[in-house]
Amino acid sequence: MVRFLVLSMTFLTLPSWASPINVALLSNGGSAQLSSLLGTFPQPVNLIDGNLSSSVSTIVQANAWAQVTFNDTYFVTFARVFPDNRDCCRTRVNNFSMFLYNANDEVVWSSTGNSIPVDAPEVQATFSGINTWGNRMRMQLEHSQNLSMQEFEVFADLGAPSSEVPEPSTYLLTGIAFAVLGRLKRRGK
Repeated sequence: MVRFLVLSMTFLTLPSWASPINVALLSNGGSAQLSSLLGTFPQPVNLIDGNLSSSVSTIVQANAWAQVTFNDTYFVTFARVFPDNRDCCRTRVNNFSMFLYNANDEVVWSSTGNSIPVDAPEVQATFSGINTWGNRMRMQLEHSQNLSMQEFEVFADLGAPSSEVPEPSTYLLTGIAFAVLGRLKRRGK
């Protein structure tokens, strides 16, 4: 007599998330701050309005920065920054760092010593492979200059699990399944 036992269980599901969305975008609940604001320049919200024709600028200062804060903690996959593309400002975004912070204000990812080639057709920098949880990101110059930018984008996978560790009930079900399989195997001998 042949017996079949079919068990269907998921031990650890590999990520197959939806397309990432820009969690820094104003319409997605993001907010923006600058270390300072140059004169009558537009407000920091222009960093996250989705419009590459607007720009913001800080005053000349040491370690000028722009920061975006998300409305929640997200699994950040990549970020893009667009410096002001006008001839006067293209070279101002050289030698800068990127930092991703968690809810405890700890740096969970960073990239330092970055520069953007000013002769590129579209002046931007993309940081891929971040793949960690955070709730705000900062771009900071590593010298004295004013920071002039058009847009600051941070993309996250909204379907990312909060943990890659299976629930305790998964271990219980796994143990039961192995016990049943072992018992059936012994009976079949």
